[in-house]
Amino acid sequence: MNDQPLIIRFVMHEEEQYEAVDLQTMVDKICVPQQHLKACQEMREVPTKSKADVECVPARDRMECLQLVQQRQADFVPVDPEDMYVASKMPNQDFVLFQEYRTDEEPNAEFRYQAVIVVHKDLNINNLDQLKGLKSCHTGVDRNVGYKIPLTMLMKRQIFPKMNDHSISPKENELRALSTFFSQSCIVGKWSPDTKTNSVWKSQYSKLCSLCEHPDKCDYPDNFSGYEGALRCLAHNGGEVAFTKVIYVRKFFGLPVGNVPASTSSENPDNFAYLCADGSKVSVRNDPCSWAARPWQGLLGHNDILAKLSPLREKIKQLADSGSASKPEWFTDVLGLTENIHHVADNIPIKPADYLKKANYTEVIERGHGPPEPVVQDNGSDLTSVDDNKVAEAANKYNLHPVFHEVYGDAKLPNYAVAVVKKGTSYNNIEDLRGKRSCHNSYGSFSGLNAPLFYLINKKVINSGQCVKNLGDFFSGGVCLPGVDKAENNPKGNDVSSLKKQCSGDNKPWNCLKENRADVAFVSSSDLFNFDESQYELLCLNKETGGRDSLSKYATCNVAMAPSRSWVSAKEFLSDVSIAHTPLALAELYEEEPYLFNIFGEFMKNNNVIFNNAARGLKTTEKMDFEKFKAIHDVISHCALA
Repeated sequence: MNDQPLIIRFVMHEEEQYEAVDLQTMVDKICVPQQHLKACQEMREVPTKSKADVECVPARDRMECLQLVQQRQADFVPVDPEDMYVASKMPNQDFVLFQEYRTDEEPNAEFRYQAVIVVHKDLNINNLDQLKGLKSCHTGVDRNVGYKIPLTMLMKRQIFPKMNDHSISPKENELRALSTFFSQSCIVGKWSPDTKTNSVWKSQYSKLCSLCEHPDKCDYPDNFSGYEGALRCLAHNGGEVAFTKVIYVRKFFGLPVGNVPASTSSENPDNFAYLCADGSKVSVRNDPCSWAARPWQGLLGHNDILAKLSPLREKIKQLADSGSASKPEWFTDVLGLTENIHHVADNIPIKPADYLKKANYTEVIERGHGPPEPVVQDNGSDLTSVDDNKVAEAANKYNLHPVFHEVYGDAKLPNYAVAVVKKGTSYNNIEDLRGKRSCHNSYGSFSGLNAPLFYLINKKVINSGQCVKNLGDFFSGGVCLPGVDKAENNPKGNDVSSLKKQCSGDNKPWNCLKENRADVAFVSSSDLFNFDESQYELLCLNKETGGRDSLSKYATCNVAMAPSRSWVSAKEFLSDVSIAHTPLALAELYEEEPYLFNIFGEFMKNNNVIFNNAARGLKTTEKMDFEKFKAIHDVISHCALA
């Protein structure tokens, strides 16, 4: 693919309003994440009344799409309210929201949903401060109407606990404040992406689970979670206040919703009321007093698009109608429509900041708890990243501790140092390799040198005094250790010919093994794609009994786990999770939805900007793994060529 932007053109003649139109003046370009480019191209073939030609502008993710629209390299992009917020903060932007995506159920609703507080009608409360000490029912952790919006509202009140304790994470600040404010609650879900932390928090703040159907689990599925579940918690499980959204209140009590008539319900709406900002109550039969609302999704473009808006709007509607039955890939991935939200409505073009403000949604996004506390060794930052073998050095030299590390590939595993042998050979343990030939990844690499050396020393197969030379003595048939003869690695100019004996050509260990210059190759698990699984196997040196296994089983058959690119902090292990929560939660979100914001891979032609390009996720670092890295580093740091 060349680097020229692909274009989407929507060109049509509205009845008697446009005469012959120059195609160049009617070009409209939609921006799509790169992985959805094929789906966008399939959308080009969809027959509609419009004769528009359709092409696409690919981008790294939706964040880059906003930049391309701002720079006029694209004209519009489908967005969520969070995208609108980002767009509103971009300097020199002139974005406008010109179409909204609504439901067939509520095609005329101003917002996607409205957040409300529902209480028992006879609850003795006439001031929001009197929510303190009540039993609360929520949709779930991190959800808008049941968690984020109530927090945003409550944190403005003097009576609500402050959430600025810098010794714990912002998330734990939230949980502690809610646990302090309410006497009992049901807030299910995964409170932390780290399993151990999730368990610790749910034990420590167990009051937030006590009204759930399964307090010990406090996770989905739970009969007292979700939009209707929060109302069941209120009506049938001792709850005194529920945070949910209007449409489900009306459904729960059998009241009409938009175009949908009233239905039968066993619940009595006359026993419940909405609690308003001024402390008053409104019957759930009446119009609600909403705290905040979530805006609809829609289409965001630059201001110049307003001059040619009608044809574009009609084209989008035709495409939405065409895809609404079969829901092809482009329906969701390109246009951003869903099974429930696919009614395309024209709205008066509005700036994204104004649109969010109208819904009181800006402050929901912006809610904060104060500045973070500087905690690293020189008090300059909370975290810093270190590569591979430097993880142990960061600990030994600067007393830093790893908090989380990168994982790779579809299996989301760390890298491993592995030993590869040909099928049909008889090697099953390290002694079987004595006197044989070996090829390695380069001098200084964990997989090629450090891990096998540590293994041999730890097994007392060689001594650590002249460990690199002893490596050659053990593999007396010959070794290929690329880079061992470089001046920086061999400053004394020692004889290392035995360690280069099997080298030839490009010195790649997989070629070395393939060309029968070695009996075993020490490589990284990320290198295994270079080997044919029908011809090669792994040697399980990590197992006391040795043995062999297929190349895909490197997580259980290896030499040692390799230290990934890691993020370290000066804090002790027990408090590491406080620091790790936010990046881990972000990584989990964007692993699932990289089209929103791809935090991994190349960024603006720069490599390894935050994480290694090859990373696919993050995981907390186990203390025992870290201690192993330190042990390997300590041993290898005393190794020498002679």
